[in-house]
Amino acid sequence: MSAGDQSAVVEVRAGDEVWAEAAGPRSFKPWAGDVATDDRIRLGSVTKSMTAAVLLQLDGEGAIDLDEQLDAYLPGLLPYDEQPTVRELMQHRGGVPDYLPHLYASVFESGDMTDFYANYRTYYSPEELVEIGVQGPRPTGFAYSNTGYAALGMLIEEVTGNPLGEEMEARIFAPAGLSDTYFADPRGSGVRGPHPVPYLSTGDESRPYVDTSKLSSSQLWAAGAAVSTMHDLNDFYDALADGTLLTPAQLAEATDFQETGKSFDYGLGLFGITIDCDGGPEVFFGHDGDSLGHETQSFHSLDGDRQISLAWNAADRHGYHDGDAFDAATDNLIRTALCADA
Repeated sequence: MSAGDQSAVVEVRAGDEVWAEAAGPRSFKPWAGDVATDDRIRLGSVTKSMTAAVLLQLDGEGAIDLDEQLDAYLPGLLPYDEQPTVRELMQHRGGVPDYLPHLYASVFESGDMTDFYANYRTYYSPEELVEIGVQGPRPTGFAYSNTGYAALGMLIEEVTGNPLGEEMEARIFAPAGLSDTYFADPRGSGVRGPHPVPYLSTGDESRPYVDTSKLSSSQLWAAGAAVSTMHDLNDFYDALADGTLLTPAQLAEATDFQETGKSFDYGLGLFGITIDCDGGPEVFFGHDGDSLGHETQSFHSLDGDRQISLAWNAADRHGYHDGDAFDAATDNLIRTALCADA
């Protein structure tokens, strides 16, 4: 099996026109059937856009204040004298380290899979994820943090009294008509319904990829546990843009992008990317996702008129293929889709 056997699904929208395509086998097994355009994908960090939308709704209802410090709602959760605000956590500017480099230290440090094999099926409560994540010194400036979003998920449960999955269904999935989307049970693993098998590279020639289907959904949770199709994903971001999920003022707040020092800016659970279309530079919003196997990118014009969501099922962390060429091809596809008739 090789990265050349991976699959990809994509849906592009330009006004009323829709183009969807799927290519490749659902798994590296020789008898695997081909993927379909309505196959489900673990969205990974695209989930953060959904978590942020719930928080913006709660702020609009007066249940929380985004500029209030987290310990006003969850006292003692973060062991800091100087507490981040809810908004700072949503922006990844709360000075909270990420838990994944602690769970999978050997993978992040050298590509060695020892920690992955030891931990990937383990259930962690949100409290445990936060406790693991706050080890070590606090980062400054923009510092991407799944730990921060685990804390935000706990905030949603605290103020609503409901499990996060129920709030996602009631506030996001149902209003936006996302019939093929669900929030994975943290006590389980895998993907319901037809889907490409998620694979992660290992660096081991005798076993170059590992099936990560049994990754505990608890490790993704508020930061990455939503499962969806590319069609539903485009519907979600369209619902953000058209007023179904957020008011115009809330959307403007979410897309008040701040510089990160990287290739993207960041708002409230949203990436902001600038693409030089034929009519000049234009800002698009969305998010990417990495669920240790499934990889997703989803970006959209601010009016929701031009959209692209794409995903593939083999995460190469060991340089099996030309990563620069792959990234260039992906970027070109996104630009072509989003700059159409711009």
